[in-house]
Order: sequence, then C-alpha cells, then structure tokens
Amino acid sequence: MPGLFDPLFPFGGGLVPRRAPRLRELRTFELPINGYNVSDTSFDFGIDPCDYAELPCRCLVVFRIGSIPTADATLPVTVVIPTNSTTSTITGSTSTAKSPVVDKDNNPIVAGDITANTERLALLDKNNGTFRILESTTSGATATDAPTEG
Repeated sequence: MPGLFDPLFPFGGGLVPRRAPRLRELRTFELPINGYNVSDTSFDFGIDPCDYAELPCRCLVVFRIGSIPTADATLPVTVVIPTNSTTSTITGSTSTAKSPVVDKDNNPIVAGDITANTERLALLDKNNGTFRILESTTSGATATDAPTEG
C-alpha cells in the first residue's frame, strides 16, 4: 500500500527522521546598567535582577554605559546581581553575587578601561558567572609594534 511510509509517493509522507540541529542559537539582548557602586575593592555595575532572570544561560548582551563616577583606575570591574531580591539597587543589599567582567583574553577589566557613554558587547555565561567583553582589551595589554622593512 503506497502512502505515508513511501518517500517516493507524491502526496504522502515519507516519514524521514530529521537530524537535530548541530548549531546553537546565540541571541543578543540589551542589558541596561541601573547603578554604579565604587568600593575599596571593586567598581560595581548594577543590573535589574528581573532582567537578569529573563536572560538565557549563555547569550550576548549589549551594555549601555552612561556617565560613571570617577574611581581608582586599578579597581576590578564586576557586575552585581541581587540573588534574593527584586529591587534594582546595588547598595545596601546583603544577598548579592558579583560576577567579574573580563576581556577576550580572560584578563580582568579594570575601572580605567571603562569609558563613559559607550556600548559594550559582552558574552554572558551564567553557569560560570562571567561577563566577557568581546571587543575590549585591558590597559595592561600592549599592542605589538608593526614590523619595519629594511
């Protein structure tokens, strides 16, 4: 009986199993910074925990960095995520997690590397707890000199 199981039948099935996709989709989200905190040990960006909860475990985020306070240029930059709260403030909360912000070579970004009124593209990995800024390098990294002829 030709029909559903005959792949050459013009009007019927051909129930051919499909391959699972091998590539994973990586979507981009805008993640607004809603506050800054400068302490003795770090320069902290604050994000809304509701926005953070809606993000997938691994995605690209665009940070919109507005005006920032002045800080010691050697302070490491972190992103503060309130863990047991729905408030969007970063000061005075005891239940927070700090995720380090690193560059593409896994070097910590310091406050001197952050420029006000810019956007930064970062890879967020919730499983590792890191924010990897993709197009930036730390000030400790030096550019190599161009080769000279002769």
